[in-house]
Amino acid sequence: MAGLKPGSTLIEMSTIDPLTSREVAAKLEERGGHMLDAPVARGVPAAVAGTLSIFVGGKKKVYEECLDILKAMGPDIFHVGEVLFEALGAGSAGSFARQNQIGQSVLKGLFPEGRFSVDYMMKDLGLALETAKGLHVPLPFTSLAMQVYESARAAGKSKKYYPVVITQWEDLTGVKVRE
Repeated sequence: MAGLKPGSTLIEMSTIDPLTSREVAAKLEERGGHMLDAPVARGVPAAVAGTLSIFVGGKKKVYEECLDILKAMGPDIFHVGEVLFEALGAGSAGSFARQNQIGQSVLKGLFPEGRFSVDYMMKDLGLALETAKGLHVPLPFTSLAMQVYESARAAGKSKKYYPVVITQWEDLTGVKVRE
């Protein structure tokens, strides 16, 4: 950072926490520079082949100025923010759950009755836990998931489509994922 010339841009491509990224970006801006936070997906083979997915955070103008550099490393470049959901789909987060449970339910706030409910999810989790108990296999995260669904049931959401559990976290944090 000490050698940064005013107007220069640092493209930070490691996976670091957002608070550190924002702190570094703020310090760079104090010195007249810019930063793009640009972690990647698809691993070493894609890096070698130049086929990375790159998720770029930072000012849109700076992103546009650096786009050719980024395109040299991969075809799927996403300026994240409003397109975060789409960007995640280009990496290992691309899945049926992302597209359907999250994309068609959580992000739209739709948790209708008549689809696979919290009660059904709890039945299946209970079966998994009972089987694991009989086989002496620990399933700590399954037990944790059961408690999350139990909190939704306690809140009167037992008949709702099971991704409704996200609303429990929204209520606790004051953050709506749809926003």
